[in-house]
Amino acid sequence: MPPASSTASKLAALVKLFPGTFVDGVRQRDLFREVEALCLFVGYPRSGHTLVGSFLDAHPDAVIAHELDVLRFVYARFLRRQIYAMALANARAAVSRARRAGGYSYAVPGQWQGRFRSIKVIGDKHAESTSVRLHDSPWLLNRLPIGPRQRLRLVHVIRNPYDNIAAIARRIREIAPHLLSARRGPLPDAVDYYFTLCKTVAWVRNERPGDVLDVRHETFVADPRYQLDRLCRFVGLAASDEYLQACASVVFESPRRTRMSVEWPPALIHEVADRMRAFPFLEGYTFEQA
Repeated sequence: MPPASSTASKLAALVKLFPGTFVDGVRQRDLFREVEALCLFVGYPRSGHTLVGSFLDAHPDAVIAHELDVLRFVYARFLRRQIYAMALANARAAVSRARRAGGYSYAVPGQWQGRFRSIKVIGDKHAESTSVRLHDSPWLLNRLPIGPRQRLRLVHVIRNPYDNIAAIARRIREIAPHLLSARRGPLPDAVDYYFTLCKTVAWVRNERPGDVLDVRHETFVADPRYQLDRLCRFVGLAASDEYLQACASVVFESPRRTRMSVEWPPALIHEVADRMRAFPFLEGYTFEQA
């Protein structure tokens, strides 16, 4: 668990943030009257959520924050309009940084990132944080900032688990150490962490059937127009040809095979394959897959 000094510092930051965001929420409340859906991402780090979230934010009727960590503010009892105001500010700030992450730009030319025609869908793409917080505090799922005429939309971007795990291993000591029951080494620990997140996603899917859309990263990259149109329909947005083409034009040719950047013991490759069988949404993935 984090030290008391760290917890106190985070609490102080939230207390300091509350008044200003309260004012922003009141001032901007009319902007949020047309919101029909709250869109959050669940899943794992380095799965392709940034690509998908950036494309949704490029839609004229959507605002998707870049790693706001909505459930942090739900836990702290921030009001819905405060959280929406912070999501809008965060999305605008992401544009000023050219929507860069991992050395790649997710800016979509000529579209609506950081601005909007109307706000029908609002949310955040911080899938890992959402999953970790739901693991620790499952009750947050029923406390999400959703209005009486709004719906919840959860986007689950899936990538080859071996790629996810390899990327996680690079920073395993920095993330959610309390979820690691046994210290086996960076790569085996990353395996344990990844499947802990899978269990949380499986629980969310069971709790909110029909509210979760699986998006395979590899499939999205291979056919971005079709997959993005499918995603827009899921969250309640109409996608124009111009918008779909603009987003498709900035998609890289193929996903990175991050799994090849680390040395995998054969026994660990088999362990991952065995543990994947518990999760139908991972069906079909293999270490050898292109």
